[in-house]
Formats: sequence, structure tokens, C-alpha cells
Amino acid sequence: MKTQNNYDDMLNLPHPDSVNHTRMEADKRASQFMPFSALTGYEQSIEKTAQEMEKEILDQEKGTELFEST
Repeated sequence: MKTQNNYDDMLNLPHPDSVNHTRMEADKRASQFMPFSALTGYEQSIEKTAQEMEKEILDQEKGTELFEST
């Protein structure tokens, strides 16, 4: 038993090509969907914060080691 959906008649139609516009090259089309940086400088800010936090953690660990060794 086959059920017919509303759009079954369109499944095997050829892709429509515009008379006025040529098809966009694949690499140009793909570049439309590439991720972009919406916030300039955000990655650098995160990296700087991470480095500062790592330094602070290392400094605290050194302080704890000095305290425990005395």
C-alpha cells in the first residue's frame, strides 16, 4: 500500500536553472556558510584571561608549597 504525499510529484523534477543568473561557484557558495568572528578580539581576550588565571594558580601553588615546607 503506497501513500502519496503532497510533494511526491516534485521529487524527480530537474533542478531549475535561472536564465538571468549563472550558478555560483562551489567555493564561493561554501564561503557564505563559513563561521565568522562576530566579536573581534574575543578570542584574544579569552586567551589572555586564561593565561592570567594559569599564572595566578601557579603563584598560589608556589605559595602553598613554600608555606608547607617551613
